Amino acid sequence: DRKSATLRAVRYGDVALLLRAMTHVNTYENALRALGVPFVTVAGRGYYGRQEVRDLLNLLQALYTPSDDLALAAALRSPLFGLSDDALYALRLPRAHNAPVPPLWDVLHAVDSHPLLPVEQAERVRFAARTLSGLRQRSGRVSIAELLRAALHETGFLAALSALPDGDQRRGNVEKLMQKALIGGRVSLPDFVAYLRDMSAREVHEGDAALDAGDAVQVMTIHKSKGLEFPVVALAETSSTPSRMDRAAFSLEGLACKVIDENGESKNETQSYAWRRLKHVTAAREDAEQRRLLYVAMTRAADVLLVTAALSRKKDGE
Repeated sequence: DRKSATLRAVRYGDVALLLRAMTHVNTYENALRALGVPFVTVAGRGYYGRQEVRDLLNLLQALYTPSDDLALAAALRSPLFGLSDDALYALRLPRAHNAPVPPLWDVLHAVDSHPLLPVEQAERVRFAARTLSGLRQRSGRVSIAELLRAALHETGFLAALSALPDGDQRRGNVEKLMQKALIGGRVSLPDFVAYLRDMSAREVHEGDAALDAGDAVQVMTIHKSKGLEFPVVALAETSSTPSRMDRAAFSLEGLACKVIDENGESKNETQSYAWRRLKHVTAAREDAEQRRLLYVAMTRAADVLLVTAALSRKKDGE
């Protein structure tokens, strides 16, 4: 029949994986990578949390504040410089018993004084020290875009990303960061770092750089799929349950809370009328929203709709 024929002839580019939210998108991305299925995450949440973006953010932070050992260590451990955990550990060991540990930035330039540093990592450490010193000398004299371009060129960061799973998406995210730096013009390094840190801390809902999906599964939220249509739609997370109300809750109907008994026992909490009313209204509102989302998701499929769910088993085996 039509559905069987569609599944036999399906291309990855004909498939959309729809999620209610991007909370667990990494789980699906990792599963697709493990199966060797090409995919593109469309306008998902967490652009500033992408590892390649964080690597460059840590690099800029280390150039702006060399005393920030955490940002510097993260940049050194990233594909920018590729230091191993053993190398970082060796660099942080005190040179003498009970001696204070100097800043990591200073230690980088004294690599020969660390006998426990793995031999194969010594040249990487020297390269990192030279590169970071050169970039820091340029900061403040060139634009942020030029500084990033120099960092990418000297470290071969883009080539390293290309060799990783989902390399095209990673490169696209880096190029998107470059565009942000270009738009900012000659914004100072501290201002640009503060801007990116602020966006990251506020978890701005900004998607990955747009890529040509080509023959790749498109991963997106149900909201993002509005107005689109795909031959095959896989709808995930249909069995997840709404969040439970805590002991206190607030909505347009007002404020309500549970009442603990006179002995302070939470197990004997009393549900007041206001609480029961708010619980009923909230449940009805959530049910209507879930039905609306389900309708939007199901109507995105032109030929085949795959609905997935997780089942739990009770003690009696049901």
